[in-house]
Amino acid sequence: MVALSLKICVRQCNVVKTMQFEPSTPVYDACRIIRERVPEAQSGQASDYGLFLSDEDPKKGIWLESGRTLDYYMLRNGDVLEYKKKQRPQKIKMLDGAVKTIMVDDSKTVGELLVTICSRIGITNYEEYSLIQEVAEDKKEDGMGTLKKDRTLLLRDERKMEKLKAKLHTDDDLNWLDHSRTFREQGVEESETLLLRRKFFYSDQNVDSRDPVQLNLLYVQARDDILNGSHPVSFDKACEFAGIQAQIQFGPHVEHKHKPGFLDLKEFLPKEYIKQRGSEKKIFQDHKNCGEMTEIEAKVKYVKLARSLQTYGVSFFLVKEKMKGKNKLVPRLLGITKESVMRVDEKTKDVVQEWPLTTVKRWAASPKSFTLKQSKDRFGLEGDEESTMLEESVSPKKSTILQQQFNRVGRVEHGSVALPGIIRSGSVGGPDTFNVGTMPSAQQQITTGQMHRGHMPPLSLAQQALMGTINSSMQAVQQAQADLGHVDNLPPLGHDLASRVWVQNKVDESKHEIHSQVDAITAGTASVVNLTAGEPTETDYTAVGCAITTISSNLTEMSKGVKLLAALMDDEVGSGHKLMGAARMLAGAVSDLLRSVEPAAAEPRQTVLTAAGSIGQASGDLLRHMGEGETDEKFQDTLMNLAKAVANAAAMLVLKAKNVAQVAEDTILQNRVIAAATQCALSTSQLVACTKVVSPTISSPVCQEQLVEAGKLVDRSVETCVKACRSASDDSELLKQVGAAAGVVSQALSDLLQHVRHYASCGEPIGRYDQATDTIMNVTENIFTSMGDAGEMVRQARVLAQATSDLVNAMRSDAEAEVDVDNSKKLLAAAKLLADATARMVEAAKAVADCIPQLVQGMRSSQAQPEELGAQLALIMASQSFLQPGSKMVTSAKSAVPTVTDQAAAMQLGQCAKNLATCLAELRTATQKAHEACGPLEIDSALKTVQTLKSELQDAKMSVIDSQLKPLPGETLEKCAQDLGSTSKAVGSSMAQLLTCAAQGNEHYTGVAARETAQALRTLAQAARGVAASTKEPQAAAAMLDSAQCVMEGSAMLIHEAHQALVHPGDAESQQRLAQVAKAVSHSLNNCVNCLPGQKDVDMALRSIGEASKKLLVDILPPCSKTFQEAQTDLNHTAAELNHSAGEVVHSSRGTSSQLAAASGKFSQDFDEFLDAGIEMAGHTQSKDDQIQVIGNLKNISMASSKLLLAAKSLSVDPGAANAKNLLAVAARAVTESINQLITLCTQQAAGQKECDNALRELEAVRGLLHNPNEPVNELSYFDCIESVMENSKVLGESMAGISQHCKTGDVIAFGESVGVASKALCGLTEAAGQASYLVGVSDPNSQSGHEGLVDPIQFARANQAIQMACQNLVDPASSPSQVLSAATIVAKHTSALCNACRLASSKTSNPVARRQFVQSAKEVANTTANLVKTIKALDGDFSEENRNRCRVATTPLLEAVENLSTFANNPEFASIPAQISNEGSAAQEPIVRSARSMLDSSTYLLETARSLVLNPKDPPTWSILAGHSRTVSDSIKSLITSIRDKAPGQRECDYSIDNINKCIRDIEQSSLAAVGQTLPCRDDISMEALQDQLTSSVQEIGHLIDPVSTAARGEAAQLGHKVTQLASYFDPLIVASVGLASKLQDHQQQMNILDQTKTLSESALQMLYAAKEGGGNPKASHTHDAISEAAQLMKEAVDDIMVTLNEAASEGGMVGGMVESIAESMGRLDEGTPPEPEGSFVDYQTTMVKFSKAIAITAQEMMTKSVTCPEELGGLASQVTVDYGQLVHQGRLAAATAEPEEVRKAHSLSYGRCEEITHSYERFNTSSRISLCNCALEMTEI
Repeated sequence: MVALSLKICVRQCNVVKTMQFEPSTPVYDACRIIRERVPEAQSGQASDYGLFLSDEDPKKGIWLESGRTLDYYMLRNGDVLEYKKKQRPQKIKMLDGAVKTIMVDDSKTVGELLVTICSRIGITNYEEYSLIQEVAEDKKEDGMGTLKKDRTLLLRDERKMEKLKAKLHTDDDLNWLDHSRTFREQGVEESETLLLRRKFFYSDQNVDSRDPVQLNLLYVQARDDILNGSHPVSFDKACEFAGIQAQIQFGPHVEHKHKPGFLDLKEFLPKEYIKQRGSEKKIFQDHKNCGEMTEIEAKVKYVKLARSLQTYGVSFFLVKEKMKGKNKLVPRLLGITKESVMRVDEKTKDVVQEWPLTTVKRWAASPKSFTLKQSKDRFGLEGDEESTMLEESVSPKKSTILQQQFNRVGRVEHGSVALPGIIRSGSVGGPDTFNVGTMPSAQQQITTGQMHRGHMPPLSLAQQALMGTINSSMQAVQQAQADLGHVDNLPPLGHDLASRVWVQNKVDESKHEIHSQVDAITAGTASVVNLTAGEPTETDYTAVGCAITTISSNLTEMSKGVKLLAALMDDEVGSGHKLMGAARMLAGAVSDLLRSVEPAAAEPRQTVLTAAGSIGQASGDLLRHMGEGETDEKFQDTLMNLAKAVANAAAMLVLKAKNVAQVAEDTILQNRVIAAATQCALSTSQLVACTKVVSPTISSPVCQEQLVEAGKLVDRSVETCVKACRSASDDSELLKQVGAAAGVVSQALSDLLQHVRHYASCGEPIGRYDQATDTIMNVTENIFTSMGDAGEMVRQARVLAQATSDLVNAMRSDAEAEVDVDNSKKLLAAAKLLADATARMVEAAKAVADCIPQLVQGMRSSQAQPEELGAQLALIMASQSFLQPGSKMVTSAKSAVPTVTDQAAAMQLGQCAKNLATCLAELRTATQKAHEACGPLEIDSALKTVQTLKSELQDAKMSVIDSQLKPLPGETLEKCAQDLGSTSKAVGSSMAQLLTCAAQGNEHYTGVAARETAQALRTLAQAARGVAASTKEPQAAAAMLDSAQCVMEGSAMLIHEAHQALVHPGDAESQQRLAQVAKAVSHSLNNCVNCLPGQKDVDMALRSIGEASKKLLVDILPPCSKTFQEAQTDLNHTAAELNHSAGEVVHSSRGTSSQLAAASGKFSQDFDEFLDAGIEMAGHTQSKDDQIQVIGNLKNISMASSKLLLAAKSLSVDPGAANAKNLLAVAARAVTESINQLITLCTQQAAGQKECDNALRELEAVRGLLHNPNEPVNELSYFDCIESVMENSKVLGESMAGISQHCKTGDVIAFGESVGVASKALCGLTEAAGQASYLVGVSDPNSQSGHEGLVDPIQFARANQAIQMACQNLVDPASSPSQVLSAATIVAKHTSALCNACRLASSKTSNPVARRQFVQSAKEVANTTANLVKTIKALDGDFSEENRNRCRVATTPLLEAVENLSTFANNPEFASIPAQISNEGSAAQEPIVRSARSMLDSSTYLLETARSLVLNPKDPPTWSILAGHSRTVSDSIKSLITSIRDKAPGQRECDYSIDNINKCIRDIEQSSLAAVGQTLPCRDDISMEALQDQLTSSVQEIGHLIDPVSTAARGEAAQLGHKVTQLASYFDPLIVASVGLASKLQDHQQQMNILDQTKTLSESALQMLYAAKEGGGNPKASHTHDAISEAAQLMKEAVDDIMVTLNEAASEGGMVGGMVESIAESMGRLDEGTPPEPEGSFVDYQTTMVKFSKAIAITAQEMMTKSVTCPEELGGLASQVTVDYGQLVHQGRLAAATAEPEEVRKAHSLSYGRCEEITHSYERFNTSSRISLCNCALEMTEI
């Protein structure tokens, strides 16, 4: 690029240098280069200088912006740029005559400079002030008199108006400066003096004695406006103002001095009252009335009196109005205030007419007219939160007017601006032209979500966000109030035991949920009270919004629960209606609170406190009506009394502080004392309000925390008050009184908090152990605090030794007093362990109980029956079952936080996720300990549960007999039937597990299996009852309940026998009984499933097929009754019917039970007819061998038909079973293929007819694969599908050519072969198309991708079937030696596959019970296989009968082991989760499916045409038709290939993500440029800590996605779109958080580091996406895999770099939340099922683990040392502990994969606890936490 040669003039020394620059050089860098190269330019601060491009007209000269490049200003060679100081002096004059010279930045606009000017003067609300450029009188006159002579009348009229303006002192001639332009652009010279004047009156109400600067300016402006007549006043009022003015100027009235003649009345009265008699005397009388008032107090009074004037705060404009009925314009005054537009009499300034802004419908302004249209009705109610103000200029540089509109409109109303009733100014040049029509688009501006009032200060971004949150929350509250108008309508419920239990459970769940939600509402209310306590500028509005979101969301959910609970409660005494009323009261109180905290409302603080108190009262009433109120009312009374005691003590402190303020000499210090005392009183009233709010729910820890937080605010305000008093006065007596009063407040506050803590600890008394322990802890702290004082340390050490001795002696004496009975000791120890563990678990479960009803039921039962073992075990199981989904919820919530744009919602979601994660950790620990205490008794509890279920079913049957059994709400026949079918598999799996564990004699795992069996049976019983209640036939309902009772009886017997087997391990008889009972239960379970609607009909069809198939077992076939031709025709007809019926069965299995029943009945009927036709055909065979072959084919068809019905039955029972639909389709195809084999064997048709018919049937069978392809068809990948399509299309093309060729040549055999090849190719094409369309649908980001299961039940079922058939061949006497060896090979192959699958499953699962079961099952299969192989070897050596018998005996345990394993693997818990294809995914599938269907249709027509053509090859029209179908087939295949390639998974998403990240990179580059130019705007709507959290979470989520994206790009095309879309979604929040954080950093280098590292991460992600797009998920595209791996590595390095920077920044600020979370996340990885693939040995990993453990121990010791000597270094050490622990976990997982994992995991758990505590200790570091830090470090060293 050509260099740019510029002349640089250094203005301060008038040196001109010619320098060359690149045109793309930023101005900032150009300034830096000038300073480096020109010595004369190196004086002063670089930031004070800039480049100025001058012009002949000074107004047109411009300053070059630092962030712009030189070529932006279109500079040319030789242009002159001035390098000079941007600062210039400017004289500012105040209304009181004072003139100040202030240095201002000449490059900044007036609006920006006002911030500097007002801050220098001492004015905070700079938005209300503006500057006036005073124009000299001669200039005014020069601007007039330019009219022509023929316009003298107009000139005279204009002069009259000018005189009137001068007389009335309107605002027309005030030359306000434009805030959007600089001084230079407006011609303001340095020598000019500008007048600073208040332009807007929207916060003047807040100006008082605490702001003396603004008070003086407000006073002077009000005084001048009164004296010059701008504010007309009466004579009495004028004298009153003058008296106060005299007090201000002369001080208190002095009789001998202040007499008539003393005052210059021109300075005290308006000119019309100067000559009035007795005016001075009256002034002095008012002066005397002021008494001893100080100057400040007098100014306050003067301003307050001025505000009461009707014209105060009005901007006046002189206009002309058309008189009614006359074509004459008369002068009028137009006034504008913050509340209305008014028409004022020009003489008296009386208000003639007023238009409140709330009634203005439309207005419009042209240069010389103003149109106002008033609506007949008000737009809305006063204070309507949904109304919005729309602001627009009336005319340039004059004033503003506001119009009110509704948010509901959402658009500007278009209409005429020339409407009747207008106000016009005088026209000079004839009639003006008005634009009639729509408003110009540039003036259409709507601000939604908030309401601007008059001249109120503009809201900050954070306040605007809060207003949006409040508006949406208000809508939610109003919706909740509307919903609470009526209770839920419940269907009629029965009176059986299950119905009563359901009602009770629902009542308990609803009460608990409502209680939790009320807890959250009161805690959120208290949080709002605490957060809004300070100044508005210091308020964290994001946290306030989070609390409000919490309140509204919980209120919405609470309303639903209240409606249900009110419907369930016994309403004989109206308790339900009372409950609804209390809930409405609570909703109303919440609504009041939301209104009171609106930033725009500016409500008094007491209004907020009152609204909060109302919420507390309403919450207590609601809980009492619900029967859940706090039981200890005495405690609540005491709590409120203690809070009031704090308030009373604070009132006394305020009085004492007031005494100090009265004697303070310094006004500033006096005001500081008053302000501190006021804040102290406010904080105590806030504490009382907070206490009132949380009192009804004080049992909630979050409510206790809010109360403690309010107490801390009181403590801080008391401390501030005491400090202010000490600095304001030296009076020791007064200060002593203040100190004593402060001590009383602190003591009262301490009593209050101690009362809360006492309640939180359940009121347990402090025992001897606790006292001794407290002494030890206190003394230890004293030792640390007295380091350096040897004598004090020794003394404290002696006290410590004595306390420790006391503790040991106390424990020893208690131990000696114990009765020496071992059993008693064990029982007591176990009871205490159980009680402690259960109590902790109940406490931990409370936090998550509202999510899982089982947890609520278990917790309620445990609390109601603490000694009942069954209740404890139910809670344990509910807790264990919740841990895994709870962890997934936490992970999902954390990953979603960065993508939430609403700051309040994001904060709430993040806090909820953290709280849930903490509760889950506590719940996991408590559950493990409780399970260890209660585990041995699980079998008895399970047995009791099953017996209870049996009783419930018996009770339900009695209700059936009485016709009183009703379905529970939400139960339908189809749903319950599906639940029953899926649960039956879970019951079978858990029973298989129970058998295995009992046979091994393992008590612990047998107990777990028994518990899981009982839980599955509970679900089964509920489903059976639901089916019976939903069935209309009483007999069917009774049969269902009877079969379920049989299952319960058998299960109870099974659990009992399992217990007996444990008591007598190794007893063969008990083992045999156990197996027999298991078989009986399995049979009962099948009978129960068979009772489902539709299942009986399928069973009847199966029995019918079985009965019909017996015809094939006869030795001699019946004689033929038909001719061969008739038999052949009959066989073809029945074959077609049977094939069609098979398709109907497939279709009906997805429908209702009645449809399946009809289809299965029709299928069995058609099968019977087909079988008869086949037997008839077999009778016509010529040889015995042919007959045997026909009969064999009929048997195959019978078997295939049975499998089809079984598959249909299985699918109808459990539609969600993995791959069930595809299995059904395979079974239907097997029926078709077996029919084709029989037809081929039996029929003798004309040449080529059989082959064509078979092909058509095959095509019909595969057509169903294209119907709603939402399941995988085969194992092909997307690219395999493309290859398959290409290969099969090539084969199809060749076979189609062969069909045509062979038709011509008459080669019938070759024709038939070509038809067969074409059929196979078409089937392959259809399968590939179905699989490709499935993958395309799944890959759509809107679809939910499925998850691979732990095992593949289909693989286990196939292996089981193959092993059974092989074992039959082994024991078959007719088997040859080769067949025996083949069977042995099959057995070995499938058992090996099963063992490998079990090994993989055991490594993947995190469930220890399932892991053990898989391992044990694999051992059993391997051992029984080894025994079988030995007998096979013996048989191979000698095929004797004895060896065959041994082989037969050896197969039995193998078959049992495989059957048990298959049953266990059939557990729905292990099954894969199918994908859910979205509507967008289905749309993407359509082109592929449409092309494939077209191919099948045209191929069908082609084969039908070829079938007729081969019989008559000389028919020309048929050849033409064949050619047409052939072209259609070719076109459809081409379309299919194109569609598949165009829909390549992930490509579209990669393009979208690349564009998105490119945009993010451009944004970060712009921000970097702004940062370089120091013009990066600071975000004031969010705290730095919140931005750091956002940035950290975004980077972490990006880091988590690197490996999934890399894996998908290398070989998982279906996942590529999902992963890249997820990855790209985090970059927008990443950039926003990064730029926001950089804007808040003061250090320029830190700013650039953050922005550069963010840009590096974005660029590496872009490279990753390009590589992923090229790889496309194709495992065969190996040339792209290296690029993908390299890009992934670069991304990981970029993530690591930015995380190091963030951790360092966080640790410097003392924020360790991210580090603690990182340690917890590392710990969570230990519980993940799948460890990384180990590459080394256990010893290698053990060595590395020891190294990291030692490093952590050393760092912990160093932290202990630094806590005393150098606390500021603790942050870096805490970060190092976090990194080392992450490495330790990674090595530990590798070690766990090569060794027994339990001990390793336990060691990790211990180290995790210590690491987390060390990090937490740093977070709350102070003197007391130093001890806990040292203790944690010592424990870490021991570990």
